[in-house]
Amino acid sequence: MVRFRISAREGSHCLKPTTPPGWYDDPDKLGLERYWDGRQWTEDTQPKAKPKPAQKATPVNPKLLTPATDKSSGRFGCGLIVLIVFVLWAGSCIASGIDTGGSGSGGTRADMGSAVGAWVICQDFVEDRLTAPSTAEYPPGYSQYTTSLGDRTFRVDAYVDAENSFGAMVRTDFTCTVRYQGSETWRLVSLEFDE
Repeated sequence: MVRFRISAREGSHCLKPTTPPGWYDDPDKLGLERYWDGRQWTEDTQPKAKPKPAQKATPVNPKLLTPATDKSSGRFGCGLIVLIVFVLWAGSCIASGIDTGGSGSGGTRADMGSAVGAWVICQDFVEDRLTAPSTAEYPPGYSQYTTSLGDRTFRVDAYVDAENSFGAMVRTDFTCTVRYQGSETWRLVSLEFDE
């Protein structure tokens, strides 16, 4: 809103000197705009611009707002997602050498006597002896901690961080030796903790 003040000296309407130059309502004639140069009114006038009428909202087709309800396409999409998830899961199991079905000695089935299988099964044997096994954290990777001793026997020299009976996280070094028995089972040869 533009405010005017009346100059007592001149008797005419003046804008404040801080008002920027531009077109404003003419103080003398309704329906016109007069140009203010930043200090005084000029002789330039123009018809006052009419406000634009408010535009009506365009109705939206409700079919565009609702998802498609074609049941056959929904079933196809869900089936495709399930197939992709299954293929990715099976590929990761094959690549890592771990079969996640069933349970062998120690609760995890590690396939074909691989180093990664020894790493996983040793974690199971270690967690069987921890106070709070759900808090167990192992170092990342397995290859630098797992050594093949030949004859499908592996030694894992690593550490585990886990809570003790007081709730404090404690790091414990361990050496776990396991032998792959075949038929997706492992046997614990020895397990030593360095505390």
